[in-house]
Amino acid sequence: MPECQYCGAYADEGRTFCPRCRRRMQPRLPALQGAPIEPAMNLPQIDPPQAHGALVTLNGGDSIHYCQSCGASPAKPGRYTIVESFVVFFRWKRVKGSWCRDCALKNFRECQYRCLTRGWWGLLFGPIANAIALISNWILWRGLRTLAPAQRTSGIEVTSRPVRGRPRGYLTTAAFIGLVALIGAASTTPLPSTSPPVSDALVQSLKSATASPTPSGPRHDRTQSLSSFLASPLRGWTLAGSDLGLSLDTLSKQFRNPSRVATYLSVTGYLRGVDRQYVEKSPRRVLDAELWQFAAPPGAEDFLQYFLKGNAPHPGSIYKTESDAPGDAHIFIGARPDEYGFAYGVGVRRVGDIIIHVRYASLSPVKASDVAAALQTAVTAVLSSPSSI
Repeated sequence: MPECQYCGAYADEGRTFCPRCRRRMQPRLPALQGAPIEPAMNLPQIDPPQAHGALVTLNGGDSIHYCQSCGASPAKPGRYTIVESFVVFFRWKRVKGSWCRDCALKNFRECQYRCLTRGWWGLLFGPIANAIALISNWILWRGLRTLAPAQRTSGIEVTSRPVRGRPRGYLTTAAFIGLVALIGAASTTPLPSTSPPVSDALVQSLKSATASPTPSGPRHDRTQSLSSFLASPLRGWTLAGSDLGLSLDTLSKQFRNPSRVATYLSVTGYLRGVDRQYVEKSPRRVLDAELWQFAAPPGAEDFLQYFLKGNAPHPGSIYKTESDAPGDAHIFIGARPDEYGFAYGVGVRRVGDIIIHVRYASLSPVKASDVAAALQTAVTAVLSSPSSI
């Protein structure tokens, strides 16, 4: 009775298809009758098969690896890494296998070359992963190169081109390093400023000047409140809010280059400042009177000259004209209205160790005479206030 080779069901003699799974049954081979069976004696010794990558265990218990690429022995398993970066992401590739020393060297060179040419061009993590892959591949090759010379019977010659013979890998790496250096240099280079630079010689001269000051003009008591100099409001004007204390950082932030101005202020001996604002409703005008006090008159004079140079009118400047006023005062007229639509002008003058800075703004055009009159009123208030040495 035939038996189905698929499901094991038995079928009647002469049936072609299985009664259970309905598949075609293979015909049963006729038994060999009368064929003598002799035991195999003295079989020839068979060498271990050199299958690619096979692990053969000998009678003594030792294991022999065969190279999966060329079939040579001895071989050793390993895993190289390739990193490919694509600007915003990167991916890993693993190259696993069991290789002889020659094939391990060939795979090492190929993986290193691909990392050098394709692994750098990613954001942040791509280059980091590529550096890790290069180091891990080198460590693996240090272990594989200790293998004995490959013993192969196939006659296959394994050759590879050294990485140092492929200039593209080194050129790509050098281009990446140059790009990183360029970005680093650009990030540390300060932006150009319209303020005049502070030279080392000038800083030293200012330090020596403030160390042994030579008074030129009134020197006011540092303990006296600066607000007392501007206690009397201008005729027709009213005080707007409370006084604002001007620390070194607060004052420097009013300029285009706060860090450089803060350095200059500290070198010239800046002590303190105050800002008082007056308003006039009709016609609508605003007056800001600021006092900047220094440790000594020479320091105030040095910063005043720095201020005048930094704000001298030039193409693209915020001021269109500069003019002199009585008492070594200077008047600047704005080139365009401010953010609130006010035309404005600035007046500045030094009185002893105090610099008087006045900003006069109006909805109507501002003249240099208007700014000079407001500045003179503030100067009179400072000079008429009680002071002590």
